[in-house]
Amino acid sequence: PLLAKKLFQVPFALQLKILKALYQLLGRTSFQLFLEKDKGKYLELLLLALEDEEEEVRELAIIGLAKIGDARATAKLLDLAEELDLEHQVDTVHNEDLAHLFADALVHIGINEELLKGLEVDSPSRNLVAIRTLKGIGSIEAGERLKEVFWHKDRDLQREIARALEEMALIESREFFLEVLEKHKDGDVLKSALIYLGRIRDKNAIEVLFPFLDHQWDDVKETALESLIKIGGDEVLERFARFFEDGNSLHRLMAVYAFGQLKASAYQDLIKAALEDEDVNIRKIALESMAKMCSNHKEALPVVAAKLEDEAPEVRMTLVELMGNCEHDEVLPYLLKALDDSDDWVKIRAIEALVKKGRVTLEITKKLTALIEYSNKIVAVKAIEALGKLQSEEGFHALLEALEIPDFEIQEAVEKSLDQYQQQYEVK
Repeated sequence: PLLAKKLFQVPFALQLKILKALYQLLGRTSFQLFLEKDKGKYLELLLLALEDEEEEVRELAIIGLAKIGDARATAKLLDLAEELDLEHQVDTVHNEDLAHLFADALVHIGINEELLKGLEVDSPSRNLVAIRTLKGIGSIEAGERLKEVFWHKDRDLQREIARALEEMALIESREFFLEVLEKHKDGDVLKSALIYLGRIRDKNAIEVLFPFLDHQWDDVKETALESLIKIGGDEVLERFARFFEDGNSLHRLMAVYAFGQLKASAYQDLIKAALEDEDVNIRKIALESMAKMCSNHKEALPVVAAKLEDEAPEVRMTLVELMGNCEHDEVLPYLLKALDDSDDWVKIRAIEALVKKGRVTLEITKKLTALIEYSNKIVAVKAIEALGKLQSEEGFHALLEALEIPDFEIQEAVEKSLDQYQQQYEVK
């Protein structure tokens, strides 16, 4: 209180020091509440403080104006943001913090004529700050203002506006985004429109979205696919079923992926058919989809396990990784079988999967022990590491014997695994 009484009885430079002291004493929230008591006087002081050379004073003014600012404050803040060119200076933590301070203050002040001028004038820097402010406000009016200027801005600002409206996800933006999909050519703008329609789960937009699965740019295709999956439902699944049958391998891949993401058990036969597809990527996605949607693992396991004989090692590898994530012990015999695979990377993935499963049996230990002297040293080291994690008496003795192998890397791996036994013993 004593400091506050002195505030308007001293020169400007001292006023700023008193303000800083008050802020340090009260903290941010109480300081802002304190300013409200005599809003008119403090507002004038803070507007002047914005022009101070000392950055700490400017930041303090911004914090205060977030609570008591008006259109004049908005204009000054936009001036300062433009002067500092904030959107091009967010490459350090400090400038990130400063940008957030500006955004927070302008959002709290709200929509006024100066903010709208900042959106409309021919100044990309000022426009960008105004766009981000309106996004932060997030109201229907904010959305309308952004839509009004969209078609009058350059591509970069259109991207920013589209992204803002997509994140705001106002139902009132639906017609705007449908128009964007019809007229716009920029990939980033199109993606914002696609994401928006998925976010609001607009079933009436399914027909509009499907053609974008054939867009020239892959990232647009992928965005359309994810949006359709978010919308989901029978119509989406039926259209993907038609995709599966149309002879286009990319369409088949998308369909199989969608069936898995939507856990569409009614289309399980199509996924099983995809396990035999000529396209390796489709076979991999089919395995992932089966893993996602099959509630009856005893029925699904023999079907997918047959792919351990697939001609493509990447398919076998995918299957082994999926089995490592499976909670059922019925996968263990298949993982043991994968240790005998002709491809060393399938072997490695099988070892990792067994470690993830965490089960210790005599057969697992024997299989891993047999790999200690394998010709590929990466496989051998992986097996040694696994014996250190899947601890058993037999594994311990196998590691002791492996100390005799005249290879520095093998010996180093063995010693680390034996240390794990020692640590486990000390814990017990």
